[in-house]
Amino acid sequence: MSAIERTNSTDGVVLDELPEFELTYLYDDEEEPTEVTIFEGTSEEDLTVRWITMDYPHTVALDSVQ
Repeated sequence: MSAIERTNSTDGVVLDELPEFELTYLYDDEEEPTEVTIFEGTSEEDLTVRWITMDYPHTVALDSVQ
């Protein structure tokens, strides 16, 4: 599936609760980051097979997300 393909969805579905995620992030450089990587897991020892990396200037503070 690509980002522009439509998926089959059920219209009228309402979530009773918002989903929760345990996410961790790491910077490529703590003092002057250029990228941030977000992945599932709670420690660096967890095996991670899925992640997303963004250029640091394009990231948004979590408290700014609505």
